Amino acid sequence: MKYDRFEDFLNSVKDTITPIKEKWAVENKILTKKYNKFKIFIVIFDIILFIITSKYLAYFNTPDLYFKFAKYALIVLVIIMIDAFLAVIYDTLTFNVNKVNTNKEYKDKIINKMLENFVDELEYDPQKGIDEKTYKDSLYDDYYDDYKSEDYFTGKINNQFVKMSDVYVTETVVEEDKDGNKHTRTKIIFDGLFGKVKLSKSIGANVQITPNGSRFNVKGSKRLDMDSREFESIFDVYTNNPIVAMQILTVNIEEDMAELQKTQDIRVEINIMDDDMYILFHTNNMFEIFRADEKGDKALEKYFEIMKFITKIIDKITQAIDDTSI
Repeated sequence: MKYDRFEDFLNSVKDTITPIKEKWAVENKILTKKYNKFKIFIVIFDIILFIITSKYLAYFNTPDLYFKFAKYALIVLVIIMIDAFLAVIYDTLTFNVNKVNTNKEYKDKIINKMLENFVDELEYDPQKGIDEKTYKDSLYDDYYDDYKSEDYFTGKINNQFVKMSDVYVTETVVEEDKDGNKHTRTKIIFDGLFGKVKLSKSIGANVQITPNGSRFNVKGSKRLDMDSREFESIFDVYTNNPIVAMQILTVNIEEDMAELQKTQDIRVEINIMDDDMYILFHTNNMFEIFRADEKGDKALEKYFEIMKFITKIIDKITQAIDDTSI
C-alpha cells in the first residue's frame, strides 16, 4: 500500500482529477437547466390539459356527486400517465453521452489508480462484471431473480489471487395486505462488493463469518462460541470443523476484525470453503464519479477508506490461514 492516508492519494491525482470534476460540473449544470425548463413545461401543460378536458367533460354534467368525483379523478389519472410518458421521452432525449464518457474517464484514470494502491498486479475493467457462477458458488442466499455486476478487477492481496466486482442482486416478492390485495416489491438481497480469494492452501473445512445469523446455505455448519466477547457482539461464526475455525480465528484475529469493523459501518460476510474464500461487503454502489449521497471528493474518500478496510480484512484472514498448521 503506497498511500495509507486519503489526503496523500488525493494530492497524487490532483492534476488528473481536477479537469474531470470541472467537466462533470459543466455537464450537470447544463442538465439542471434543461430539467428546470422541462418542469415548467410540464406544469403549464398539465394546467392547460386539465382546463380543456374539464370543459369537454362538462357536457356530461350530472348532479351525481360520485360521477363528478370519478370524472375529475379520471382527468388526474390521464394527466399522470401522460406526464410519465413525457418523462420517459425526456430521459431518452437528454441522455448525456458526454456525462457517461466523463464517468468512464474518472474510472479509467482515478479509480484504477486508487485500486492499484491496494491491489498488486491489478487488472480493472469497469464495463465487465464478475460471473454469476462465482456468486452462486459462494452459497449466499440463492433465492433471487436478477443479478447485475460491473467494475470487475483482479489482482493480488497479501500474495493471494483476488477477483472482485460491484454486484447488485434482487428478488421480486409478492406480498398480500390485510384486505387480500397482492403487491409486488423488489427486495435487495445484496448490494456491494463481492469477491473470491484463492487461498494458498486448503483449510479442509467450511467456516462462515457473518453478522446477525448466517445467510450462507452451507450444510453441516453449526454456530461456534468464540473467545472474544467484542467479536461475538458483531459476528457469528458457523463451521463444520470447530478445531480448524479456532485455529484460524485466534483471539488476536477476533480483536483485529472487531476493531476494523468499528472503522467502517459495513456489513461483512465471509465464507471459507477449503481453498476458496468468498467475501461480501455491503457497501452499496461503488466507484461512480459521485454517489447519490456524496459530493465532491467525499465519494472518492469513501471508496478509498472502504478499499483500505477490505484489504485489511482480507490480509488478516489470509495471513491467519497461512500461519496455521492446517
